[in-house]
Amino acid sequence: MTKTPRAEQVPVNIVGSSKFGRYSKINDEKTFNMFISDGWLVNYAGYKYINQISSAGVGRGIFHSIRGNFLLAVVGATVFRIDTSFNILPVGSLATGSGEVIIDENLNQQIAIADGTNIYIYNWSLNTLTTQALGISGIQPDYVTYHNTYFLIGNSDSTANGAKWYVFEYATETTISQVTIGGEQALENKPDTALAAVRLPGKGNNIIVFGKTVAAIFTQVGGQLLYQRHSSSNIDYGVVSVNTIATSDEMVCWLSQNENNAPVIMVSTGGVPQRLSTDGIDYLLGQINVPEDSTAFFYRQDGHLFYQITFFNSQDNKTLTYDFNTEGFFILTDEKQDYYPIRQIVYFNNRIYGISLNDGNLYEISSNVTQYIYNDRTEDIPRMRFCKAIRKNDSSRFISNLFTMWIEQGEDEEYVELNLQNPCNGYLINEPGIATIVTEDDIPLQAQGESCLLYTPHVDVRFSKNGGQSFSNIKAFPLNTVGKFRNQFRVRELGQANEIIIQLNFWTRSRTVAGNGVIEVRQ
Repeated sequence: MTKTPRAEQVPVNIVGSSKFGRYSKINDEKTFNMFISDGWLVNYAGYKYINQISSAGVGRGIFHSIRGNFLLAVVGATVFRIDTSFNILPVGSLATGSGEVIIDENLNQQIAIADGTNIYIYNWSLNTLTTQALGISGIQPDYVTYHNTYFLIGNSDSTANGAKWYVFEYATETTISQVTIGGEQALENKPDTALAAVRLPGKGNNIIVFGKTVAAIFTQVGGQLLYQRHSSSNIDYGVVSVNTIATSDEMVCWLSQNENNAPVIMVSTGGVPQRLSTDGIDYLLGQINVPEDSTAFFYRQDGHLFYQITFFNSQDNKTLTYDFNTEGFFILTDEKQDYYPIRQIVYFNNRIYGISLNDGNLYEISSNVTQYIYNDRTEDIPRMRFCKAIRKNDSSRFISNLFTMWIEQGEDEEYVELNLQNPCNGYLINEPGIATIVTEDDIPLQAQGESCLLYTPHVDVRFSKNGGQSFSNIKAFPLNTVGKFRNQFRVRELGQANEIIIQLNFWTRSRTVAGNGVIEVRQ
């Protein structure tokens, strides 16, 4: 009598980040619009429309004035003030109408805006916006930082003066002026351009000055020097785009480069910087066509700290986020699987808000927002997971009998149940015409070629047996209706292979909580 081969339970790592192997055959794990929390895969933040700032242009910058308790936003060429009730007041115009702007505030009711052409001072007590006459030939101020009573101004000028950065102080209610002694500094480690000076979080008098291929740490010492460079060390990486420089409460992160290397993502807490990106991520960044068209920020969600970077040039069109808690990368998209459009976020009114690369609206960003909500429509978020390839150690072929995964169900309150009041074309129903005919896994049977327009949360399952070169047709598995909390679903008879990759698309309008799975295989 022939014995049936014993089945083996093989783990399926549904819970995982985007590994980006140098080649997809090495590792092609990817996770879209989700991240890992307490060993489960959960939904990343969605965003929802709050108010239109302006229809003339896209968001260029946003800033929360702690002292004034309002937002300052730039859309197109216009600067707007937004109060706690989201009333919007235009306060003036910039000379430029595109490109990201950098904004910071001093202790004298002055907010400085750098747009690459000018520095502007908005006095929020007088409600005036004044273009500054800096008195420096050729300066192109594209970054401004407040540090210990001074505004530090970066300079993207590519001539000999480009190595200089500047220190300005309060002059009058509407103007600032260059500090007389020590107001002109220089980045001299390499022949470079002093693009930005940034506070080092938690390091008191220390700042970091970024060039294109090098960076250096300076300390405010006062006296005739005012700032002095640390002579014993420097950072041999500059910044590709100053708009990717982001600071948290303890670190600085940026898209870096030098004269010998393609872009990589670096992080520093004030000492020697560390590379965040893996071999696969570095290869991906090396394929970016226009790395200068990029922007980034730190975002904290549910106790996790993320560095989120977006490449918005039409040739690149992608967003990555790095979770410092789990040390993994994840891919973010909008509903069309283009880049995640939010740039520059602020914490205001006990919520997180941001502006968009695509329009002039204000959005709230939250993990409690489980869709993309615009002023004229609502879109479902494409949450996807490409799992690690399953292979036998001896390269032998195997038969996949059953795939099981754990998932939260019964929570989506928008689920429209099928009944006599909500009929659906093509579903097979029993003789009384009330209940659908289902499989043993409670999957409704549907006539070939028919479709259902009712909203049903579901998971689309596809699999590949050739290393991800191609995938099977989609098989949809409806999730349970509200109150039916069965915690797993099963896919049967995946067939024979010597490797298999499972792809899952989670389509829900509520939160998504997915655990790891197992696949039953036998020889």
